[in-house]
Amino acid sequence: MKATFRVLAVLAVMVGAASLASANSFTFTILATDTFGTPSNPTTPTGVTTPTIYSLATLGTDLGLSMSVGSTISFTAVGEVCSNPAVQNCNSSSSTNEVPVSSIVSHPPIEGFFVGSSSLPSGASVTNLSPTGLDLWTANVVGMFDITAGGTGNIIIPTGATGIEFAYVDSYYADNSDFSHTLGVQANASASGVPEPATYGMMIAGLGALVAFKRLRRS
Repeated sequence: MKATFRVLAVLAVMVGAASLASANSFTFTILATDTFGTPSNPTTPTGVTTPTIYSLATLGTDLGLSMSVGSTISFTAVGEVCSNPAVQNCNSSSSTNEVPVSSIVSHPPIEGFFVGSSSLPSGASVTNLSPTGLDLWTANVVGMFDITAGGTGNIIIPTGATGIEFAYVDSYYADNSDFSHTLGVQANASASGVPEPATYGMMIAGLGALVAFKRLRRS
């Protein structure tokens, strides 16, 4: 009985501690034709679509955490896409010609930026795409950052941000496809701020039980 009591107490402390340091993730599906919209330059992309802007509230709901300016988050490019029409048949309506985003190493497969922000997120990296001829209009997007299969690492949601938007690089040419519908961005964030009362309650109850158990052993 005492052994069972001790095990339950230890489990309560472990679960509570895990809740304090929990990390949540959510994958946002995007399209290979998603762009940041028509730019303010003479060269207008063809087949432009307006990708979904995820508000910080939506981002937080999907992650099960409170997301706001100053929160820490990371993004990772996932899935497969038909990225090179010169080599692959991107009009075949088949996912057999797609490649993993991890194999796209000449440039970051996905770009992101925080809507409403006027600065690059702290900790984020950015590649100048202009020399490669890819997505020339993205130079007009403020605070754009790279999202690769290796992940962004932890970045800080910048001041002024109200949401996040993603776009697949090379969508400028409107010749890519994602028939497998696997292309996406995985967002990862850790719980921060004040934990829920239930989390504290579980840990306190567990610690109290361990103390009571030790006293019982001494008596």
